[in-house]
Formats: sequence, C-alpha cells, structure tokens
Amino acid sequence: MSGVELAGLVLAVLPLVISALEDYNDGLDPVKAFVKWENYLPQYIRKLRNQHVHYEQTLRLLLAPITTEYELAEMIAEPHGDLWRDPTMAEKLRYKLDESYDAYHHTIKDIEKIMTTIAEKLDLERATSITRNDLEAMLLAHGQPKVAQKFEFRKRVKFSMNKKKVKRLLEELDECNKELERFTEKSEKLEPYRKSSKPSIAQKLQKIQTLRGAYPVPLNGLRLSRKAETVTLEEILKDGTKIRLSKKDRYTLAVTVASSILQLHASPWVSDNWSKRDIMFYHTISAHRSIDIETPYVSQKLMPLPGSVKPIGFSSKNTTLLALGITLLELYFGKPCEQQMPENLYMGPDKSLALLCTAHHWYESEQEDLSAAFQGAIAHCLRCFADPSGSLQDPEFLQAAMEQIVLPLQDELYQFLGTR
Repeated sequence: MSGVELAGLVLAVLPLVISALEDYNDGLDPVKAFVKWENYLPQYIRKLRNQHVHYEQTLRLLLAPITTEYELAEMIAEPHGDLWRDPTMAEKLRYKLDESYDAYHHTIKDIEKIMTTIAEKLDLERATSITRNDLEAMLLAHGQPKVAQKFEFRKRVKFSMNKKKVKRLLEELDECNKELERFTEKSEKLEPYRKSSKPSIAQKLQKIQTLRGAYPVPLNGLRLSRKAETVTLEEILKDGTKIRLSKKDRYTLAVTVASSILQLHASPWVSDNWSKRDIMFYHTISAHRSIDIETPYVSQKLMPLPGSVKPIGFSSKNTTLLALGITLLELYFGKPCEQQMPENLYMGPDKSLALLCTAHHWYESEQEDLSAAFQGAIAHCLRCFADPSGSLQDPEFLQAAMEQIVLPLQDELYQFLGTR
C-alpha cells in the first residue's frame, strides 16, 4: 500500500473509531463508567477528535500543491476513494517530499498501527472479503457515515482497553501528527532550493543539444534497405475521409508532437520552419487501423549544417513555436490551416507573418470551442513567436514552454483516458 493510500485509509477510519467510542460511552452505566474510566473517556474521545482534525489539516497542506482544487476536495470527502490509490498521486507525493518521504511513510504506518491497536479492542464487524488490512475490512463492513461523519451500529459497541493504554496511544498519535506537520512545513520551505538544485527538463534538453554535431556521421555510406510506405499529417488532415483521427488520436498526437518538437528543436532533425508535412506515419498491416498513429516520425533531410544566413524581412527566433501552435489548432479541429486562409492573403517572403495572422484569427474565432489545455498551449505558442526577447535556447524560456504547453496537454489527455 502506497504512502498516499495508507494516509487516506487512516483518514477514513478515524471517524469510524470516534463514532464507535462515542457509542460505547453513551451505553455505559454511570457507575461502571466512573469505576473504569473515572470520567476520562469523554476527554479521550475529544482528544481523538482533535487529532482527526489536526491530521486532516496536515494532509490538506501536504496535498494542495500536487492536486487541483477539485481533486483535493474529492480526496478529503472520499478518503477511501480512487484518487488515494492513483499511482500518479503517489509519485507526485514522493517527488514533493523527496528525502523526507521515507520518514513520512514510517510515520503514517505508525499512525496506522495506533488505530489498528484501538480498533482491535472494539468489537466492530469486519468485511470477510478483505484480509490484507484490518482497518480496511472494518471500513467496508460499515459503509459510509450517515451524516456529519457519524456512523450507526446495529448493536451496542464494546471496548476492552484500559485508560492507561488509551492515554499512551493518544500521546503517540499526537507526536506522530506533529511529525507529519513538521515534514510538511519543512518540505514547503525546501521546495525553492530543490527546484534550483535539481536539473530541470530544459537543462537536460540543453545538454543533449550541446552534443549537436559532436559525432559527425558520413552520409555517403548510408542507403535504404527498402522504402516503407508512409503518409504525412498534412495528407491525413487534407483528406479526412481516408484516415480518420479520433479524439483520442488527436490528443495523443498533440502531446507526442509538442514534447518531441521541444526536445528536438535545436537538433538537425527539426528545422525552424517545420510543419505538418514533416510529421510522418508508417502504414501497418493491422486490420484495425491503416497507419501507426502512436509512433509518428519527423522527416528531415540530413544535410551538412549551413552557414549563418540571415533571412530577409521579418525574423523571429521562435518560428518553431508558431509551427507548433498551428499544428495544435489543426489537430484539435481536424483540418488544415490552409482552409482558414483568405484567398487574397499576401504570404510574403518567409510566410511566417501570414501564418501568424491566419492562426491568430482562427484561434480568436474558435477560442470558446477549444479545451482549456489546448487554449493555453496555443496561446503560449502564438505569444512567444511574437516575443523578440524570448528564445528556446534559453533554459528558463524552454522550461516555461514545457510547463505551459506539454504538461497541461498531458494532464488533459490523462483525464480524457480516465487514467488519473
């Protein structure tokens, strides 16, 4: 069980244990209650309730940076729900806590042991189908609380633990809660230092890009063993009747193309003026689909690096991003950009300004129909193309492009596929 799932299980079982102890206290004979508990039991229940609040608040602080507002609300409302079992969530928490993760996990396990020890002395029903965890079996047997985290029981609850042990367990629980709070606070304080010390995606890409041309390969000794049948993205979009791209295909391609272009933009494989005609797919022999849509290729002539030649007229360092913005528009709507161009549009020497005008007009007119991720990604591409101060050669600029373009598209794809 991951650290996140275990934390959710503890959060779910605390209200059940509190309700059970309250039910036990309500059914006690006053004389027996005084003899056995000396009126300490109501205090212990109140302390356990306070520990529950403390624990929930700490989890909110811990999870807020790695979840959306809606995800956090759902996780708190359904502590035994699917999001707590999501492997992606577990990975995010591990990354956030970094070196503190193991200590955090041990503390959560200590809290689980405390709750298990208390639960063992409560004669509550257990689900027989679950054997891996006593707390989980107890939860499944009682379902959801009726109202305000109050559970109802079919028979009067019995509890066989002395007050000295209850007091000791509550003290241990309090110490564990304080440890979790300290991990959370220190993790937040260390976050800026972790970001500066860990290599970003952009820095990793920069290292790859510096190797460009370091290992030249003579081209005159290369030849194709056979020519495979291919089709370009341009051909697919131009004639959508022969090969239809589903919504899943278009989302998947958007993520693949965006991440690949940003990784390869400074390599000989991607020219500044790339377009949909450079994205190619191999035909397959599958009966389900005629092309391998999940493995696109970049087509580029392997030529010796040219000398520095300045283009005539308007010049931008980010034509790569303009091409990406246009391709994202084309993928989302499933049609080529050329269909949006006025017939009398003057293209100019390098065509980039005409393409920008067309893409901007298309984006503005269809903005409301775009999903949030596509809308933000396309806007970032068009905005960066017109920014003379920015360049993908700058690690911070490249990192921002990854965060504003690739990551939102990736998240939206996961939501569409139902994998998060």
